[in-house]
Order: sequence, then structure tokens, then C-alpha cells
Amino acid sequence: MEREQRRALARGAGALSVTVALLAHAGSARGQGPDKAMAEALFRAAKELQAEGKLAEACVKYMESHHVDPKPGTILNVATCHEQEGKTATAWADYAEAATFAARAKQADREKFARAKIEELEKKLSYVTLHFPADLAILLDGKALATASGTRVPLDPGDHTLEATAPGKIAWRSPLKVEAGPSEQSVTVPALEDAAAPIVAPPAARDGSTERALGWVTIGVGVAALGAGTIFGVQTLNEKSTVDANCVGVRCNAIGLKANDDAHRAATLSTVGFVLGTVALATGIVLLVTAPHAPNTALLLAPAGGAIECVW
Repeated sequence: MEREQRRALARGAGALSVTVALLAHAGSARGQGPDKAMAEALFRAAKELQAEGKLAEACVKYMESHHVDPKPGTILNVATCHEQEGKTATAWADYAEAATFAARAKQADREKFARAKIEELEKKLSYVTLHFPADLAILLDGKALATASGTRVPLDPGDHTLEATAPGKIAWRSPLKVEAGPSEQSVTVPALEDAAAPIVAPPAARDGSTERALGWVTIGVGVAALGAGTIFGVQTLNEKSTVDANCVGVRCNAIGLKANDDAHRAATLSTVGFVLGTVALATGIVLLVTAPHAPNTALLLAPAGGAIECVW
């Protein structure tokens, strides 16, 4: 009985493991399905373009297909397409990648084919050796070239653009013609010239119009304050006369008391008006005196036909 139970448990565990594996495979297939379909569509489009002789477009489609779903066969087609384009250096690198993919997939025939192509293209490569100062950033066809000075680099035959940049330097740019291989050439990038320091415009000269306007306004306020102080001063004198007429000593009737209060208030306002008026008047005068003046210029013609600019 115990033996039968163990067998039943073993059969159940085996069935469970198979079920889990099938589910995992199904999930993986569902996740990869759209990518595989896209890769297949791109691959077929590339084949059609290649048959029509549109190699540049075909190569791009092959690369897109390989990016979506990397396969040894796809990268081999990428390499073959680039080889047909005459891009020997690119095709050589593609065949190297294809050989690695084929080896991982244990596809001996494809690996053998790719390695044979690598040996064949190595005899046709065009090499360029670049020499440049270490502080320069080198761009080849707009892309950063990650290599040290003196490195021998295989490039596709044709026209290229070489650029060099560095902070605070004037960028250098030059066309680069690479002949069909096998070929060798050396290119020296010159030291870059210093960029001119930026010209900072001097601050605009102030003509003092703002200060003078503020000065006149302040003087006006001062005059008004002095006028108010004078008015309240006269009122104080008038109220004092009323106080004298309605008070005997410290005893005042109702009119005298009111006049006394009004006199004190008017005297206070008169004092404030005179103080503020004096300060404002003095401030306005200072603003007028210290305000900058725009220089006056005159152009005097010299006897010999020249000109002299006079500034005061």
C-alpha cells in the first residue's frame, strides 16, 4: 500500500512538472509571438528590397529584423547585404557576429561559412590610422570614435567626414576619402586653435533722466510739505489769538479750550510739514546734482579729410 502511494505521488509530481513546463512555454510563446511576427515581416520586406536592388533599404530592414529577434540566419543576411553594398568593414564585423551566433546555436555550417567570409574580407579591408592630440573628441560621420591615437581602424570605402572638438577650441572638420581595399592611409588631426573669448558688451550708459525726474518729483513733494507746514503755522497763530481772547491765565471758556486744542494740533502738523519738506527738498536737490549726464559729442572735420570726435 505504501509503495502504491509513493508511485501515485511520483506520477502526480511528474504530471505537475510537465504542466508547469507547458504553461511556461505557452507564456514564453505568447510574449515572443508579436516580436517574431514583426521580425519575420521585416525579414521578408528586406528580401523583396534586396531582389529589387535597393540594397541600402534592404540592409536597414535586415538589421531591424535582427534587432527584434536576433538569429544567426538574419545576421548572416545583414552581413551579405552589407558586402553587396561594398561596405567591407561593416560586413566583416557582421560576419564575426554571425559566427558567434552560429557557434552558440551549434549551427556548424553557418559558423564555417561566416568564418570563411571573415578571412576573405580581411584581405580586402581599407585601414585608416588616426593621429590626434589626447584632449580631442573625434567624430567620424557624426558619431564618436572610441579609439586612441595611432589605432589602425578598418573603414568602409567611400566618403566620410572627420571632426575634432574640445572645450574652448574651434572645431575642426575635414572630408576623408577611403579607397577600396586592400589599402592603408594615415590621417593627422591638427591641434585645435583657441576659440575667441566672448565679447561682453559694456553696460549701457545712463543719461540720468530717471534720477532727474525723481529729483524734480521729490522737490515738488518738499515744496508741498513746506507749504502745508506754513498753512498749519498760520493756523496755529490764529488759534493762539482766539485762546488769548477767551482765556484768563489757565482758565478758558469753551471757545478758548477748543482753540487751544486746535492750536496744538496745527502746531504739530506744521512742524511735521516743515521737517518733511526740508528733507524732501534736500533729497531732490542731491538727485539733480548727482544725476549722470550723457556725453555730448561732436564730429569735427580735419583739413586732411579726417574726422575727430569730441566728447564732453
